[in-house]
Amino acid sequence: MTRKNPKIIVIGPDLEKSNPGGIVTVISLLLASDLKKKFEFTLAPLDYWGTPIRQILYFSYSCLQIIWKLSTKQFDLIYFHISLYPQNWPKFLFLKFIKLFSRKKILLHIHGGLPSNLLQRKKFFSWCFKNINHYWVLTQDQKDQLSSLFSIPSTMINLIPNYLPSKSQGTPKVRNQFLFLSRLVKEKGVMELLSALNDIKAELPQDYKMIIAGDGPYLAQAKQLSEEYELTKWVDFPGYVSGWEKQKLLDESEVFILPSYQEAFPMSILEAMDASNFIISSNVGSIFSMLDDGKIGYLIPPKNTKALSQAMLNVLNLSPEQLAEYQKEINKNFNEHYRLEKVGVSILTSRFGNIINRQV
Repeated sequence: MTRKNPKIIVIGPDLEKSNPGGIVTVISLLLASDLKKKFEFTLAPLDYWGTPIRQILYFSYSCLQIIWKLSTKQFDLIYFHISLYPQNWPKFLFLKFIKLFSRKKILLHIHGGLPSNLLQRKKFFSWCFKNINHYWVLTQDQKDQLSSLFSIPSTMINLIPNYLPSKSQGTPKVRNQFLFLSRLVKEKGVMELLSALNDIKAELPQDYKMIIAGDGPYLAQAKQLSEEYELTKWVDFPGYVSGWEKQKLLDESEVFILPSYQEAFPMSILEAMDASNFIISSNVGSIFSMLDDGKIGYLIPPKNTKALSQAMLNVLNLSPEQLAEYQKEINKNFNEHYRLEKVGVSILTSRFGNIINRQV
């Protein structure tokens, strides 16, 4: 390495003022991990969730702050976090500016979205991608599309999974408790989940419980649909949960369900694996590989209510011993491949070091 503690400026959302989504979680965990013993990180917030006017003002001020930091301090690497959606064009423009302005190495860490989302303004985004040194992506589709659609050499693109520290407290499981834990928006499949429950409600055991935790624009509609389907004896809506309350739900639940329309590398799946939940999920993004090529969970097509109903029945028909064996394998897979303090820190230390020491 160039010095004992190489300096990395981390550009992404404001960790305190943004929704606690994937990018915020990834950066927060990275800065709190033992990586800080190997590298000197400087957080440079670029945006946050707020009113449009406040977002514009915050973004403009943040751009000036980052330019000042880059001009007054020596950094070995610019570590830029982004998702591939057309509305993020101002961030891409700023990314291009700081590359031209600073002439420093840039590592672009891509989270949600696919490169195909950017094709309507392909010329602009191709220009923004030009001369970026290294890319980290979460899914094989992201890597393949960057190469095929934007002619980025595959050697510059690395598949880097998300990592998570273990938080499970080993709380005893509650028999037949299922958990949906996400922001309640259409794309997370909450309405399909309720429809699937309605299809099999005659076969649900008396002690069955579905906990739909989270808030969002579809909360009221989900509650109303639950009442219309007469599911209220089985379904609870605790609202937004965090901290120990969230961990308690994860630890107590036997099964975790994520019927999303699209995902990249969801942190919620890692949280469920850490808590030894059996997992039923849409087969999107990297979830297939997260679940050991689908061997340790049930994968279903997105928006497929019938497949979701059948997957839930299949789990309910497992014996306690069979379910426990699946849960054991799921937790083992988490510890061996995705646990931050066990494998993540070592892998990321090597990756950062290689990029900083590389001549290009």
